[in-house]
Amino acid sequence: MAARMIKSKCRIVAALALFLILPLSAGAQRLLVFPFEQKQGPESAKWLGMGLGVAVHDALSVSGVPSMPLEDLLYFYDQEGLVPQPSFSLAAQLALARQLGAGAVVTGNYDVAGEAVTAEVQLISLDGDPELKGRWKESSSLRDLLDLTARLRDHLLPVMGKSPANEAPVKPEAFEAYIRGRIADDATVKEVYFRKAVEIEPAYDDAWCYLAKLLFESGRVTEAKSILEKLRPKNYAKAYIGLCTLGQIRLEGGAFGDARSLFELSIKRGENAQAHIGLARLLMRQKRFSEASREIKVARSFGTDQDDIDQVASELDRLKAAPQPAPSAGGSPQQPPAPQP
Repeated sequence: MAARMIKSKCRIVAALALFLILPLSAGAQRLLVFPFEQKQGPESAKWLGMGLGVAVHDALSVSGVPSMPLEDLLYFYDQEGLVPQPSFSLAAQLALARQLGAGAVVTGNYDVAGEAVTAEVQLISLDGDPELKGRWKESSSLRDLLDLTARLRDHLLPVMGKSPANEAPVKPEAFEAYIRGRIADDATVKEVYFRKAVEIEPAYDDAWCYLAKLLFESGRVTEAKSILEKLRPKNYAKAYIGLCTLGQIRLEGGAFGDARSLFELSIKRGENAQAHIGLARLLMRQKRFSEASREIKVARSFGTDQDDIDQVASELDRLKAAPQPAPSAGGSPQQPPAPQP
């Protein structure tokens, strides 16, 4: 096991060394928020690192800041065999952010002493050479964690030219259950925490969204669809995930027109690879191979979801190599069926 860990760390160091010399992505305008690093405090407070990162990311995203899905970062960690919150130097974080196509980065740390938590956050622009835009520190009790992140948000937003959106208050117990669901490895444990979160806070749209995504991935499509249809018109931080998941359900049901609308709306709410993968699958079914290929290329630019992208690209190559339908009696090529409404 030790040998595997050393090998994984060496691979990461080599990868990050390469990232340092890579040019900034042409579309690098989005913000990447890293999980916060714990400086002091008990082991039981480790979950706050992800909690603070998620809360700050969601608060900025719902206020209109184009943000990279935290899932993209966690996917990279998982892809490289890392724990969900590896300890990287600031230089490595900035290099990784560039590789993932970010134009700015938020990093932070926190201390926990008894019931008090102090968090420090900094905003760094990657437009050219890294530039520190500001650093702020706030403190509160553990029960006022969301108020703490709201104050951090209010420091960050003016620098980005944004104003805070009105967000429904969430009970601390519901927020903790939601975060523990986000960071759990076991699907059953995830479901238990997400259900606990929405039981405590029935209007917790983000928790409902992740519960629906989990249900869809485990084959319980009817319940997932019911939840996502209720979420569809709402504006919440994880709306891009909910819309994309509902698009996948509608695509599998043959409702191509609605699926396309959902994928495109997902992209408007938050650029993400999965929505572009969904569009590629839709276009492939419609035999629009050139357009599907373009969507796959866009999806690859995110640097995540490579297994899904490779699978779709392989299927596209197979379809393109397959014999085309013979011309009809009238001499015109047969047309693919019209998309369903």
